[in-house]
Amino acid sequence: MKLYRVVPNIFSYEERLKCGTAPNAEAIYYKLGFASFIGCTVMNKGNNVFNQGEKIKMGKFFFLFPEDAIMNGYTLLIGAQRLRFLESFYVLEYDFPEELIVKHFGYGDYSTNIPLYLMEIYIEKEDFIMDANEIKKLKEISNDEKNQILVKMLTETLGNLKINLRDYCWYDDFFAANYGRELHEFINDPKNIELAIKDNIILLPPEGELIKTKYLTGKSLLIDLEPIIEKYRNWENASEYFNSLGVRYDVSKEQESFKQELIYASGYNSSGNKDQEKVLSLLKSRNYL
Repeated sequence: MKLYRVVPNIFSYEERLKCGTAPNAEAIYYKLGFASFIGCTVMNKGNNVFNQGEKIKMGKFFFLFPEDAIMNGYTLLIGAQRLRFLESFYVLEYDFPEELIVKHFGYGDYSTNIPLYLMEIYIEKEDFIMDANEIKKLKEISNDEKNQILVKMLTETLGNLKINLRDYCWYDDFFAANYGRELHEFINDPKNIELAIKDNIILLPPEGELIKTKYLTGKSLLIDLEPIIEKYRNWENASEYFNSLGVRYDVSKEQESFKQELIYASGYNSSGNKDQEKVLSLLKSRNYL
């Protein structure tokens, strides 16, 4: 079953090209074909994914549904991860077997002004590993490999500037101050983007591991919600747009009822117990498995 991670676009928050060490480089490694494990796992206490007292191994949290990742990505990154000046983010897609889906599952509390509970899945690091030979250290990634991906990511970000005013202003000022060129003039030549990456060295964290895994699908979506909402006005109208990108984006009333059933089967019930078989049955009934 497909699961979804929300990670920042390093070229669209905080210091962008002037960031020095990339605060969150997960999208870079994903685009290189790896699941990355850097530092300690950040645990979200606002969920029931783990039983009290359960020993938690290193791993990653996932959204069960792409619409949840899209609609709550900004809140997660700005709130839980405290990123500043975020303009866009990536939704990364993985595909796991059902036995891993129900190994660690539950719901997270995303309530702000209204109650909102969303399904969450936790996949342990050891479950990503197919072959020990597919594990690499971060330092084994060459600068050439890294820079090729960074050029592609910056090109993608700059392609969005016509619909993102704040990113537009930042890059307009940056290229004028550092290259004496107007923005449209600078980005029309691909060689200039390569130059910008080489001139503004983006360091990656020195420690950590990368895992080449068959569960990574390679699909990543760059999400910039402000122009999307401005164009479509509401989540329902945006369905056609996201579905055109190959995303199963469902905000129907039927989907909402289905999700509520999943939440109750995931422990939001009078007993607080989880029902693995019920969860799997519900997912199969909507063709998610």
